[in-house]
Amino acid sequence: YMSRKKLAITLGAKAAKYKWLLICDIFCVPQSEYWLSTLARNCKENVNIVAGFTNYDDDAPDFWRFEHFYMSCYLMREAQKGIAYAWNSNALLFKKDEFLAEEGFRGNLKFVRGEFDFIVNKYAKKGSTVIENSEDGTLIEETPTYKHWTNKHLYYLEDRKHLKRSVKHRIPFYMDQLAVYINYLFIIVALLYSIYTSNWIICIAAVFSLIATITLRIFIGNKALALFNIDIPSWKIIPYELRIIWQNLNYRIKYWRANKYDFISHKL
Repeated sequence: YMSRKKLAITLGAKAAKYKWLLICDIFCVPQSEYWLSTLARNCKENVNIVAGFTNYDDDAPDFWRFEHFYMSCYLMREAQKGIAYAWNSNALLFKKDEFLAEEGFRGNLKFVRGEFDFIVNKYAKKGSTVIENSEDGTLIEETPTYKHWTNKHLYYLEDRKHLKRSVKHRIPFYMDQLAVYINYLFIIVALLYSIYTSNWIICIAAVFSLIATITLRIFIGNKALALFNIDIPSWKIIPYELRIIWQNLNYRIKYWRANKYDFISHKL
C-alpha cells in the first residue's frame, strides 16, 4: 500500500505526454491568471525543478503566515545557493524522464505525507532548482484547519529523518535562533547589572542596544514580508520570531507522544 497522493502522482507521471510535470494541491488557487506561464518560463535545459511559492490567505492566523514564510526563506536560500533540501509550498514542476528513471518515490513509499519534500530532496541538483516567488507565480492556500496545520509539522518531523542533508539544513536555523537569544540575553543581563550597580553609562548603552536591535529586526522583517505581499503588524514580528523555536519544541513533544505507525502506510 502507498499513499493516495504518491499513487496519483506516479500514475500521472506515467500517463503524461510531455517532458515537464506539474503538481499542486487542490486547496490552492493562483494569485494571477499568468500563474502557469510564469512557472513555465523557468523550464530550461539546465533546470530540473521549478518550485512555486505559496502564501496563506488573509484568514490564516498571522503566526501561521509568519512561520511559513520564515521557514520558506531557509529553503529558498538553500535552493539558490546550493542544493535544494525540501519545499514547504504547494507547486512543483519537475522532469518526467528523471522521475521515472529513478523510480519515482522509491525509498520513501511508506510515508503518508511529504511528497513535495521527497521529490525535491531526491531529484534536486546543485544549481538546477529555480524558485518562482514572483507575484504572478504565487499560489494562495486556503486556511488549513488546526489539525491539518499541526499534522503537517508532525509528519515533517518523521519525514526529515529520511531526507538527505537534513542536519546541514537545520544548522543555519539553530545558529540564527541561538544568536538572537544570546543577543537579547546579553542586553538584559547588562541592563540588570547596570541598574543593580547604578552604572548609568552601561544602562544607557544597554537600552540603546535593545532599541536598535528591535528597530533593525522590525525594519528587516517588514521589508522581507512586503516583498511577498504578506501583511503582518510590525509589533508582532519580534514575538513571532522568538516564538518559533518554542513552537517547534511543542511540535516535537507532540511527535514524541504520537503513534509512529500513524506516519507510515506499511502497518505491521
